[in-house]
Amino acid sequence: DTEIDSSGNSVGSITAQSTVFDFKYENGRTYHNFRAGKYFLPNDEAEQNRLEKLHHFFLLTYGGRLHLAPLENPRKVLDLGTGTGIWAIEFGDEFPDAEVTGIDLSPIQPNWLPENVKFEIDDYEEDWLREPNSYDYIHGRTLMGSVKDWPRLMSQIYDHLAPGGYVELQETDLTGGRSDDGTFRTDSAFGVYQENLKKAGNLAGLPTDAAPMLAQMMLDAGFVEVREHRVKIPVGTWPKDKKLKEIGSWAQEIVADGLEPYCMALFTRVLGMAKEEATQICDNAKKSLGDRSTHMYFFNHFVYGRKP
Repeated sequence: DTEIDSSGNSVGSITAQSTVFDFKYENGRTYHNFRAGKYFLPNDEAEQNRLEKLHHFFLLTYGGRLHLAPLENPRKVLDLGTGTGIWAIEFGDEFPDAEVTGIDLSPIQPNWLPENVKFEIDDYEEDWLREPNSYDYIHGRTLMGSVKDWPRLMSQIYDHLAPGGYVELQETDLTGGRSDDGTFRTDSAFGVYQENLKKAGNLAGLPTDAAPMLAQMMLDAGFVEVREHRVKIPVGTWPKDKKLKEIGSWAQEIVADGLEPYCMALFTRVLGMAKEEATQICDNAKKSLGDRSTHMYFFNHFVYGRKP
């Protein structure tokens, strides 16, 4: 196990300067200080709880699997935007011979880790100071809305994977709420929230609607055997199917938890809204989630490809 020094010194597996622990406080939430402003979601305890819940939701949705790429014996693994580090830790447990590195802008990972897992403070949108052609697997989950240049990121992933290595991205189409029967309307409370989120993301250069394009981006970057698993995620308990009803119940809670953290910084910083206006849009959208007559759903996109 590896201990992290709360003073910010480099101890064991985390390398960080003391300033990265001095979080920014804004609208009642805390945000990362390293490269401040690059990522619009908070990093406080409420957000960490949401991320842990989201992790379990992904496992529920995909039958308990941490990955869909056909991995055999990965030795060197990189987790982009690791957040609380829960995926990296569980992956390290599943593959004890792998060296797993999780990187993030926020040092919010736990103090005690498996011996084969480490975390680093790093920005994956900058030039990678890592050994090219060295990783067997590079993973990223829920990066949507935090990437300015997806083709450049794909290119860096490609350059740093070993031949035969896999990339896998697990994303939700954040602003792709819809229905098949017309019960979801774009002028509804949730539709207004969604449209403002898309507008703010585009103005900030952080698109929230790129998930459906990831497979083509992988192909354009040179990856082969690209596979996309697109899964319909109902929001709410409206489905008749028992399994989908359970997924929908979880999805409703997770979407409700994510409304405010996703919108607050973007709506106030980018759209220039007052905190009260942004909060009202979020509150209205949250109330609308309990309407079982609205059969809204999103798509999850699990996409992986292999470097030749």
